[in-house]
Amino acid sequence: MRARRVPSSRRRSPRVTRTPSCVPRRSCASSTRRPDKRREIVMPLWMWFVDSLVFVFALLVLLIVGLLVRRRFLARSGGTFEMSVNRSPEAQAKGWMLGLAVYKDTELEWFRTFSLSPRPTFRFTRGDVHLEGRREPVGHEVHAIHAGHLIVATENAAGVRQFAMSGNALTGLLSWLESSPPGQRVNNVL
Repeated sequence: MRARRVPSSRRRSPRVTRTPSCVPRRSCASSTRRPDKRREIVMPLWMWFVDSLVFVFALLVLLIVGLLVRRRFLARSGGTFEMSVNRSPEAQAKGWMLGLAVYKDTELEWFRTFSLSPRPTFRFTRGDVHLEGRREPVGHEVHAIHAGHLIVATENAAGVRQFAMSGNALTGLLSWLESSPPGQRVNNVL
């Protein structure tokens, strides 16, 4: 036998008990409300790992952008060239620092390539720089400096004993040293 369907007009609605408005309801009364037990949200370990990777990647991008902006800022006035320096007089790969040299009126300022500092690491005064000769890089020096650079022995007040630069940059440096203003020592090239 089939169950008989009751027409929708005859269906019984659930009983609703009404409370008088003067009686405080449980949801309205603050004195009867229990404090909620809040659930702690725990991030899974893999989400921490992903967040850490994103953070490290963002820092690397900011560092690279900072280095590019700094280099652009230094090169804006012109008279810049790549020059590596070494404080050791020996022919070895140890001690070479890559950098960027900027011509000023009476000084040659040298900045590290991988630094965010706006100040030069070394300042070479025009009259105090003496160049003593040039040579090709030998042994592991080839990998420590830029490709195609020549190494020049030098004496100066900053304590740097070797410069490495391209042939064109060396010609420009020699020209800058020899064309010093009147009253300064010239012909510092030996």
